[in-house]
Amino acid sequence: TMIEAMARQTPVIGLNCGTRKEMIKHGINGFLCEKEDLVQTILLSEQNANYQEMAIKAKQTAQPFYVDAVIAQQVN
Repeated sequence: TMIEAMARQTPVIGLNCGTRKEMIKHGINGFLCEKEDLVQTILLSEQNANYQEMAIKAKQTAQPFYVDAVIAQQVN
């Protein structure tokens, strides 16, 4: 669902653990936070002046996972 959200130009918020750290670049295409900082991070995201730029970066992050890209990668 994280990739699907990003593909729809939606910056995401994720906990700073597991594979989320590989996909989400804090302040660039979404927000990473610790569990105890979730509310503060949500508030930060609502006030972010770079939302449009983040939305574009989120979509770019998801593009390698589009079906056509994955198929081309498999064929190669």
